[in-house]
Amino acid sequence: MLSIGQGIYIQRVEKGVTQANLVDKTGIPQSNISNIEKGKQDITVSTLFKICRALEISPSDLLDCCYKNTTRKSV
Repeated sequence: MLSIGQGIYIQRVEKGVTQANLVDKTGIPQSNISNIEKGKQDITVSTLFKICRALEISPSDLLDCCYKNTTRKSV
């Protein structure tokens, strides 16, 4: 399962948005965005909403992205 940070990274890259663009759109420091994407920093709900709004996705789209990129073993 992908982490939320990995999902943010994937969505950001797919939309052609740089971290600098995301900083401009959200006001979140670049170091925080980088740390969130790398899984070095937890994300708050308010930050999640700011990032999703800037990427023009819903939080559920982000969660779906993370969930769909899992590898499940058949039982």
